[in-house]
This record gives sequence, structure tokens and C-alpha cells, in this order.
Amino acid sequence: MSKKAVRNPLIIILLIGLLLVLSGGSLLGLQTVSYTTAYEGAKAEYYGIYDQVTGLQYDKATRHAASLARFDTSLMFDKDEWNLEYCNLEGELTAIQIPLGQSNWVPPEWVPQEWWRDAVGWQNPSKTYEWSVKDGEYTDFFRMEEWKTKWFISIEAGWDSQDMYNSNDEADGPRYAGIEVWFAIDISPVWYFLNQTTAYFAIAKIELSNIKLQGYDTAIIDVIPESVGSIRTVYLNPFGAETAPTETELESFYYQKIKLNPQYFRDMVYTHIDLMDFGTTEYGQWPWMSCQGDVVTMGFTVTQFVVGEWKVKDIGDIPEDYERSSKVKVGAWEGFWGDVAAWLNNPFTWFWLFGIGSLIILVLLIIFAPGVLTVIAVWVLGKRKGGR
Repeated sequence: MSKKAVRNPLIIILLIGLLLVLSGGSLLGLQTVSYTTAYEGAKAEYYGIYDQVTGLQYDKATRHAASLARFDTSLMFDKDEWNLEYCNLEGELTAIQIPLGQSNWVPPEWVPQEWWRDAVGWQNPSKTYEWSVKDGEYTDFFRMEEWKTKWFISIEAGWDSQDMYNSNDEADGPRYAGIEVWFAIDISPVWYFLNQTTAYFAIAKIELSNIKLQGYDTAIIDVIPESVGSIRTVYLNPFGAETAPTETELESFYYQKIKLNPQYFRDMVYTHIDLMDFGTTEYGQWPWMSCQGDVVTMGFTVTQFVVGEWKVKDIGDIPEDYERSSKVKVGAWEGFWGDVAAWLNNPFTWFWLFGIGSLIILVLLIIFAPGVLTVIAVWVLGKRKGGR
């Protein structure tokens, strides 16, 4: 462009307007306030909570009485006030990644083998599907690839900020039951340069490949899924709402002038896991009570169908030990009783209690029972004479 053209703001404005018209306004339409990753392929984040007991749905826009309701790549949820009854749910997740890449990386021996052995021998794309359809004098060729990716999530139960004993211990505070944790999986086509070739993605299957439970008593933790090999339903709408695709959605995905099935190739799909019995457990004897939170960590194999060339890939090593830790709060009551427990745990406390207690007993004997002191003195003196 000449210097004259650059200096003319009208020409610049016209060029920008022309670019927007040619792109159908998509430059403005694709602006967002955040994103998970900038790679092509599936990208997951926490979407919301559905309570099967109350029928309430919680998401970024609707939180009802929840004091915590954060849903993105992190989960923070408390269905009631910050210092009452139900504990907090805290979660995180990894990207949906192509495992190992070309490095043939293998985790250390102390990492459970079942968490990574199925991915060591993976070849991606794992399968390739090709069709040829004759249309008069012409023949159309179609190609679709299958890719296997890994995805890990971890959710823990933690006590409220104020006091684990007054808020969510097992005796006074309920455990979560019938809680669906929903995830949104973004599979919309990604473009980096205008009018470039675009790859389209569909979720073929989400399969549980790993699971680990932590807590004081893992036998009472109940989650769905919990059997390796179980698959999750993929929903087209949040919270499984039954909504038919619109005419716009039916016409939205094209690849080389061929319409892709919007049932699979779309912008977003959803899935969930269920926490059927999950929370914190109180144990021990008064006043040295302790509390431990439950943790569930899951690994999924996410199979994706790809139409087009997948160029910008998120390739990452499988995490060596991906999980949140089960937190334990030990032996201290909060507030006044916490100070009392700390005072009783100090060895100097018992030293001074013994000394002061002995002095008090001696004074009481002198005042109210001097004869007892006489008997003790005679007995002690008698023992000494006998010894000589």
C-alpha cells in the first residue's frame, strides 16, 4: 500500500468495512471475553450444577442461594450460605490433549500403570474413514479421521470458611446427594487467518479410563461413573434440555460445499458426572475432633472425529499424578474451644496445673483436715526411721 493510501483514514475505514462484509460480520461475532485454549479440537470447562433433589440449576447466570458459583476451568460451588451446612465443592481439569505426541514418554514407575498404559501404544489418527460417491460424471471423495485424546478432572469437598464443625461435619451438616456436575465441550471450528482451510470436530465418545477416590471412608463415597469403560452421554444442550436444531444450525457447517451433520458437528456439546454421596467426614473424640474431605479424580478417553486437516494440536504429556489432595483438618475446635484445645495440648499447661493443683490440695487439707496431714507426716517419718 502506498504512503498516500496509509495516510488516508477514509480508505482504511472502507477497507475494514469491506473485510467485515466479506467475512459476513464474523470478526465481530467471534469476539469473546475469555477462552479455554487456542488450539483446534475439543476444549472443556465446568458449565454448572444440577441438583436432582431440588430440581435447581446453577450456572454462571443463575446461582439461586449459592454463596459460591464459579464455573470455568475451575469449579467453586456452595449451595447455601458461606457458613452454613453444605460444604464447598472445588474442582479443576486438564485440557483435552493428544497424549504422548512423538516423544514416547512414559511416566515413572510409581505412577499407577493403569492411568497411562493404554495410551503408550496409541497411533493418531487411530482410524481413517474414506468414501467416494459418484455424482454423474463426477466423483466426490470424503475423508474423516478418528483421534484419541485424554482428559482429567478432579473434584474435592472442603469445609466452609468459618468452621468445619458448625458448618458441614457429618453429624450436623449434610453430604451432597444427587448433584450433577455439568461440563461444556467447545468443538467449534477455529480459524486463525481469514478464508483459511478449516477443520471440523465432533465428539465420538467419552469413556471413563481411570478413577481414584480419597477420603476418610471411601466406602461411603458414591459417584457416577465409577466403572472403567463406562461412557457418558453427550448432550446437545445444557442440562440435557430437549431442543431440536434450528434451521440456522442445520445450515451452519459446511466442508468443501458439503453439509456436515449438525447432530455431531456443532459449536458446543455437554456432558456430566454425578456426585451421589460426597462431602466431608468428622471423626475422633471430643475435643480433638478431625475432619477430612472426599476427593474424586477421573481420567477420560475422548474420541474425536475430524473432517479436514488438524494442524494446530494441543499435544501434552499425561500428568504424572493429576488429582486434588484430600484435605484433613486435625484436632482443633474453632474460636473459644480452639483456644482451649491448644492450651490443653501445651505440656507446660499440665506442669502448672499439677503444681497449682497440689498447692490447692495442701491448703484445703490444712484448713479442713489437718489430721490427715498429721497421719501423712507420721507415716513418712516412720518409713524413714524404718529405713535407717
